[in-house]
Amino acid sequence: MAPDAATLPSPPTFAPGESISRRPLSSIVSGGRQIEGPGPHQNGIPLRFPNIKDLQDKAAALEVTESTPLIELLTTAQDAISRFRSFAETDQLGSAYVQYLRASEITINLIPHHPDYRTATSQIPGWHRQFSELIMASSP
Repeated sequence: MAPDAATLPSPPTFAPGESISRRPLSSIVSGGRQIEGPGPHQNGIPLRFPNIKDLQDKAAALEVTESTPLIELLTTAQDAISRFRSFAETDQLGSAYVQYLRASEITINLIPHHPDYRTATSQIPGWHRQFSELIMASSP
């Protein structure tokens, strides 16, 4: 990742699965049903979501750099946005978050610092439109 890249938020100071009210997660009711089932556990208590820091680390493992061709950066970010939407629609929120962070990193930090960024408008047909759509898709 570039040294001037935006840093991601720090993970919470409490342990994953630790409830602020000290109630076990298995006693929490969501939508009229109790949250239980298979998946990761800590001290016998099921964890509902993966650790945010793990997701951020996964997102930071990009296979592109500022020297990657611009069209490949654009395509990679567009694919990440598409996967983000697909994961979000199927309630795979951890995977959706990873894809959103990847798309954002490429769109905000890599593309604007690319050596060919300033000349892309005249050299790549439809570049401005594609990049504008990518920025809009990456905006919350």
